Amino acid sequence: AGAILCDPEKPAPLVSSFRAQIVTMSNLDHPLIPGQKAVFHMGAMQESVMISKLVEIINMKRDKPGDANGSSAEPDKPKKVRPRLLVKNQNAVIEIKAIRPVVVENFATLKTLGRFLLRDHGRTIAAGIILDTDIEEKKKAKKKKKKSDRMEE
Repeated sequence: AGAILCDPEKPAPLVSSFRAQIVTMSNLDHPLIPGQKAVFHMGAMQESVMISKLVEIINMKRDKPGDANGSSAEPDKPKKVRPRLLVKNQNAVIEIKAIRPVVVENFATLKTLGRFLLRDHGRTIAAGIILDTDIEEKKKAKKKKKKSDRMEE
């Protein structure tokens, strides 16, 4: 499990699905595919999750060591949208669905609750940051809005 201490006036968000940017590890034995289960680790928390969707593979363009910018990585245009699988050493945006709701936060909002590891059979298969929380609720709200807009016409 894991415990989060928060302000009762502003409780930490409890979500069942989220979008994340991950990098797969070099020790990945088999590709990551939608529907695959893993163990989500964040701090002391461990929870079973499922990779529900592979959104896109991201090219990471590295600056050359002599550049004025240093050697930082910046995202380039997406390499492939809706890939079928992820292999080792790839950067990608994925959607994750938790078996039970978990307390997470966007990495931009709170770094501590925004980074995580995915493990499978005792091995770390990916590390990532959370980009967007509770995407399923947002999808449902979007569908309701579309439906109500059609009914108004």
